[in-house]
Amino acid sequence: MHFRKVVTLSLLFLLSCLTLSGVLGKASLPSQDLKLEWWSLEFPHFEGDPRYIVHLGAFRFDPKLDAEAIWNLPGRTSGGPLLVQAIVPSSMVEIMGRNGDTFDLIDIVSSSSIVVQPQIDLGHFLLSIGPYARAVVPYHPLFKVEGGLFHRVSAMDGEGTSPLILGLYTPPDEDLLRTLDDLCIGGSTYQPMDGTVSGTFRLGDVMDLSRIEGVSHVSLGWEEGPDNDVSADIIDVMEVQNTLSLDGTGLIISVVDTGLDTGQNSTLHGDFQGRIERVYTYGRPGNWSDADIHVWNPSTSSWD
Repeated sequence: MHFRKVVTLSLLFLLSCLTLSGVLGKASLPSQDLKLEWWSLEFPHFEGDPRYIVHLGAFRFDPKLDAEAIWNLPGRTSGGPLLVQAIVPSSMVEIMGRNGDTFDLIDIVSSSSIVVQPQIDLGHFLLSIGPYARAVVPYHPLFKVEGGLFHRVSAMDGEGTSPLILGLYTPPDEDLLRTLDDLCIGGSTYQPMDGTVSGTFRLGDVMDLSRIEGVSHVSLGWEEGPDNDVSADIIDVMEVQNTLSLDGTGLIISVVDTGLDTGQNSTLHGDFQGRIERVYTYGRPGNWSDADIHVWNPSTSSWD
């Protein structure tokens, strides 16, 4: 009788931890086959507290409130990486303390969200980080696909080709380069300086590319377009200049993605000191530094 009570209490404790992590009853869902129809998927765009909204590729969602939809999203990889969102950014310190022990860190999405590969069974992994995690959901391969590329594949119904840039988590081995080269039309090019592979790929192969373990993101590549003089004529730039006398003289325009250096005018790099007129921040009000670790990944953006 005593043994039965102990087992029952242990099971209840485990189930409560699973519930808090938003994955109760979903851990054993089988991986579903996904054909070319993946680009027609609609994903919930939650309009709740912006602190918890995650932007991944074409998707914008709350990992906790949209957990069921994520677990049921077709084409996910069974036993694959997980997206872990901390209750608050400070809780991430406790979660990261388990890096290399209970999980391997794959990518950093934001100051409160990371992508990990568990090194222990799911139940014990959830018990380990449960007190600090707001949500734990699968990191779906589609999250690696840039929004613009996702919509292009949808518009083209998966037909045709496009120049693509594939980001890599770590320097690739020969097998990974060979795999990507086999999927590329006309051969791919590896750029070791920025850790990317570029080339022309079939749009119908985008999902297969995103499923490759070493690929961090799949984005639209550079495409040759008209020169500035031709573009200016197309959008009537000269007419605006001649009519309104607007030619950009005296204006400085700058777009900074993840922040700028220390975020303080007094301690900025000398190249920037005295040259910043005004700063707007989104996601981290009042903090425009780039002090956090940031992995370049056009398909993942939460605090930018």
